[in-house]
Amino acid sequence: WYQRRVRGLKAVYISGYSKGHQFNKNLPLEQQMRHAWNAFKANGHWYLLEITWAAGYMDLERQLFVRQHSDFYWLTPPGEYIDGHYPEQRSWQLLSHPLTDEEFVNRVFPTTRFYELNIKLVDLYETIPDDADGDAKVRILPPDNVGLVTKLL
Repeated sequence: WYQRRVRGLKAVYISGYSKGHQFNKNLPLEQQMRHAWNAFKANGHWYLLEITWAAGYMDLERQLFVRQHSDFYWLTPPGEYIDGHYPEQRSWQLLSHPLTDEEFVNRVFPTTRFYELNIKLVDLYETIPDDADGDAKVRILPPDNVGLVTKLL
């Protein structure tokens, strides 16, 4: 990481790993694609930014980048940011209890829409292992104004 100071703000470039479109939970972290994002300090607090993901996403079927602005990746709370971003320097998780490599790899990665609907993971810091069939078990808590529909396979 490196730092910059611009008009009273202190900004840093953070390198690490992300659960982007090429992430494979069966590979060790050091074999995953590398990624970078930023943090800045204002009014004595650090904030995380992900300008790449805030700009859109990769449509893998059509092999193109889809521009779709998302406010979620601007000033994302560290407890939600860690679901998809793992810095090389654990201190940049900005968490009181930083995750290990293994916890990050096995952690559930909700979509941006999950957070926009204010749905919460019940097992916030627990690794949720796959069962013998390869299915993950996830417990979620929706807000009162969100209905959930499920399909049993």
